[in-house]
Amino acid sequence: FAVDIWLQRFRQRIAVMLSRSLPRVSAPHAAGSTGHGASQVAQTLSFPRCSLGAQLERHHSTVYYSLWASVAAASLVGRTGSKGSLRRSRRRIQALGESESDEFQSLESLAAGLDLAKRSGDTALAEKLKTQLEEAEASSPFLALRWRQKRKLQVALETVLLGVKDPLPSRIEAVAALEQLASPPLAEAAAEEALHTILREVSGKGAEALRESAESALWNCWLAHDDEEVSAEMKKGLTLLEGERMQEALQVFSGVIEMAPDYAEAWNKRATVHYLLNMYDESIYDCHRVLELKPKHFGCLAGLGLCYNSSSGNAQEAAKWYKEAMKVHPYMRGTRANLDAIERQGILQTHLQPRLERTIEAMKHGSFEAEDLPVGLSVDWDVHSVLPRGSLSSDLKLYFFRVCLRNKALGTRAIRSLGRFYTLRFDGGRVFPLLRPTEGAAEFVLEPGEEYRYAWAFTVSQELVGMVGGMLLERLDSVGESDEKRFLPISLDSLNFSDAPTVPMTRVEELCEGHFYMGQLDLREVTDS
Repeated sequence: FAVDIWLQRFRQRIAVMLSRSLPRVSAPHAAGSTGHGASQVAQTLSFPRCSLGAQLERHHSTVYYSLWASVAAASLVGRTGSKGSLRRSRRRIQALGESESDEFQSLESLAAGLDLAKRSGDTALAEKLKTQLEEAEASSPFLALRWRQKRKLQVALETVLLGVKDPLPSRIEAVAALEQLASPPLAEAAAEEALHTILREVSGKGAEALRESAESALWNCWLAHDDEEVSAEMKKGLTLLEGERMQEALQVFSGVIEMAPDYAEAWNKRATVHYLLNMYDESIYDCHRVLELKPKHFGCLAGLGLCYNSSSGNAQEAAKWYKEAMKVHPYMRGTRANLDAIERQGILQTHLQPRLERTIEAMKHGSFEAEDLPVGLSVDWDVHSVLPRGSLSSDLKLYFFRVCLRNKALGTRAIRSLGRFYTLRFDGGRVFPLLRPTEGAAEFVLEPGEEYRYAWAFTVSQELVGMVGGMLLERLDSVGESDEKRFLPISLDSLNFSDAPTVPMTRVEELCEGHFYMGQLDLREVTDS
C-alpha cells in the first residue's frame, strides 16, 4: 500500500514537471501534411514497467513535452555511472548551447520523444514521431541543419569527455566531427569552444591522444578559409616559410592580410615571420591583432612569451604570456619548458627550500611530523638494506628506496612533479639534506587515476637511522592561478631503518620491477668527512 501511494505521488510529480517544462509551441509543418506540429505531440509515451510494476500514466493531449534533457541525462548516467561527473559534464555541454533559439525546442522535443518511444518499444508511436520530425525539418531546412549541427556537437563532445568506455578511435572520430563543425564555410563557434574544452578537461585513458587530436583540429580550423584565392595565397606563404625564404613569405602573408583582414591565422603567420626575422615589436603587434580575433589562440599567446623573452629579456612579461597560453592549453610541453626556465628555481626556493629547512631541524631534534596530503593523492615508500657483494668493502652500506605516488582524484586534475627533497639522519646524529628539481627523465605527469613508481639507491659508509622526504607538485590546470591553488606540497613519512628488510644484491632487480630507476647516488664522501 505504501508503495502504491509513493508511485501515485511520483506520477503526479512527473506530470507536473513535464507539463511545466516548456510553453505550448506550434511547430511549423510541411504543406499538405496532416497538421501534426510539435504542439500536437500529445501522445502517450509507453514506458516499460519498472521493477515495482508501475507504468507512467497518459497525459493531456495538448501538453508540450520537452524531454531532451531527461533523455540526455539517462544516456550519460548509463555511460559514466557518476552523478557528480554527469552534472559537471552536462553543465559544460549545455553551456555551449545556451544561445539556442526557442524554435530548436520543438525539434529537440520531437527527437527526445522519438528516442523514448524507441526505448520503450512503442513502434507505432516511434513511427508517428519520426514522421512529425521529418515534416518539421522539411518545413524549415536551414533551422533543421543548424539543429542537427548542434546535436552533432553535443554528441561529439559527450563522446570525447564522457565516453571513457568507448574505443579510442571512436572518440578521436568525435574530435574530427567537431573540427568539421568548427571549420568554414559554416563554422560553429561552439564547436571551436568544445575543442578548447577537450584540451583543458579530457582525462583518463587516451587523454593524451585526444588532446593531440583536439590541438591539431584547432590548428586546422584556424588555417582553413572559405575563399579559394585566400587559401591559395596562404599555402604559398607557408611553402616559403618552410623553405626559410622569410622576406618573400612576409610579403605573401601581408598580402593575405590585405585580402582578408579578419583572417586571424594570416596575422599569426606574419607574426611568426617577424619573430624569425628578429622584428619583435612588429611580431608583438601582429600577435595582439590575432588575439583580438581569436582570444584563445594558444600558439599566439605562447609566441608573445617568446617575443618578450627574446626582445628585452623581460622574463616576467614572458612568463605572464606563457601562463596565459597554458590556461588555454595546459599541456604544451615547449611552453611549459620555457616557463620552467624562468620560474623553476625560484619556485623551489620559495616553496620547497623552507620545508627542507624545517625537516632538518625536526630531524636534529627527533620531532618530525608529516603534513597532511592534499585530497585525492596518496604516497607510499619503503627501504631495503642491500647486502654488498663479497668483493666489496664491508664498510659499504647500500640502501634501496621505492616510492609510489597515486593521483586518485576524479575529474580532470592532472599533476606534474617540480622537485623533491630528502633529509637523511646517520648513526651518530649527523643530518644531511638533498634537494633536486625533477627535470628531464625525472619529471612526470600524473593523470587522474594513474600512479607513478620510482626507485633509487644510496651508497654510504655509515648506517642510516632515519630519513624523511617531500615533493612539490603542480596542478597543470592551475598554472595561472594563485600559488596556493597551483602548488601541492607532499610529505613522505619518516622511514624506520631498524625495520628495513635485508636482501641480497640479486633481489634488487626484482624489487625494482614496475618502478622507474633513477640511479645510484654515492654519499660516502659526505659520511666520511
